[in-house]
Amino acid sequence: MAAFIGLDLSLTSTGVAIITDAGITTRSFESEKLSPPKQKDTLRQRHERTTGLVDEVMQFITDTVGYDEPHEICVEQPSYASSGGSGWDRAGYWWLLTDALWDAYDITPVEVAPTSLKVYVTGDGKSSKAQMIATLARLHPDVDLKTDDEADAFGLALVAARLGGLEIDGELTQKRADTFAKIRARSDALRA
Repeated sequence: MAAFIGLDLSLTSTGVAIITDAGITTRSFESEKLSPPKQKDTLRQRHERTTGLVDEVMQFITDTVGYDEPHEICVEQPSYASSGGSGWDRAGYWWLLTDALWDAYDITPVEVAPTSLKVYVTGDGKSSKAQMIATLARLHPDVDLKTDDEADAFGLALVAARLGGLEIDGELTQKRADTFAKIRARSDALRA
């Protein structure tokens, strides 16, 4: 089964989108126990929150695609400029999940910068979340995107699909094609 996965990682709401031969599945992972750490939280609480989220996301992925190796996985690149909101925990979660993907599927996820994702989906690196959702809804009105995180994940899954040779997101404008070429070069460099 062909499978293309997009992941928008966050401690408060992780978005996952999976494109397979059977269709498109999106989901976000939000719950009180997955809320961002508070300063009073113990290291054990923070560890349980982070590893619990990794376990939930990986369970969803394996339930959806099994253990067959996905063709491509794209993950939103961390926002290195972000200064608030539990940066250490976010970084730990990002690495734990990408490591779990490597272990389960022996594939290197391709990082896509947030601005590159916006350009790829809308043609404009300064697009709002609403513009991202509107563009994706026009391309695939059958996909019910419930959160911004699911929309970002779906955009990342579309990038993954195109990297794998499945073009289901319309014809690319020159700007979108140029952005995709940079993402492709990154993907190729990972596998060189």
